[in-house]
Amino acid sequence: MSESPLNPTAPSEEPHTPQPESLGHVPALIVRLWPKVPVLYPAALIALLCGIVGMFSGESENMKQALGLVFLTTLTLCLFTLTFDIGLTWALLWISGVVIVGLILFIINIFHPFLPEFFSWLNHLKPIANYQFYLCIFSIWVLLMIVGLVYVSFHYVRFESNEIIVVAGIMDKRRRYSTTGFTYTKEVTDVFEHYLPFIRSGRLVLRFPNEEEPLVLDNVMGIDTVIKRLELLTSVMAVAGNSQQPRA
Repeated sequence: MSESPLNPTAPSEEPHTPQPESLGHVPALIVRLWPKVPVLYPAALIALLCGIVGMFSGESENMKQALGLVFLTTLTLCLFTLTFDIGLTWALLWISGVVIVGLILFIINIFHPFLPEFFSWLNHLKPIANYQFYLCIFSIWVLLMIVGLVYVSFHYVRFESNEIIVVAGIMDKRRRYSTTGFTYTKEVTDVFEHYLPFIRSGRLVLRFPNEEEPLVLDNVMGIDTVIKRLELLTSVMAVAGNSQQPRA
């Protein structure tokens, strides 16, 4: 098989530098500044479950006591994580494990006493509520979530390829930052909120060359997805910046 001869006069092809257009249009990234209300959804769902079970369980005192303890334990864990930032995963696992095991043993002892002496000091603890109480708790959380949705509609940060826009308030107060030379850092201050399904929140710290104080965004839900989107945006910015530099 004969090979075609090389043409020494043909211009050599330079390596193709990808242009921002070749990467496709990268949509703007919007980060909503949520309050802490979504973190309480485990307690709200347990309240809904307790309300449904209590509706069909009749007037059983033992069932009411068990439901009350389950709800109070879940609410206590949620409030504990809101009050204190748990920075170690193993600490969260140990606290949750001890509480859950203790609660299961106590509930079993309510229906089938096997450690009456051990749980005798808790026998007088009977937090009882009807099913309407639990459904009201769930309804209050839903109402707060609606208020939170309205809040985040006017409080957010918009990341574009050339600027970052911080929007705060109904009056549409805006502050703009240039993306030139900005850096960002992901921080996980509470492992409970970071590993909680549907929340996965964390802190995003933005630093700008001409600003002394960093821009701190707390309670960023889906922080890992946000970081991936930011990496895509910064890669487009880097390609665009290199393509605009004059060649030697």
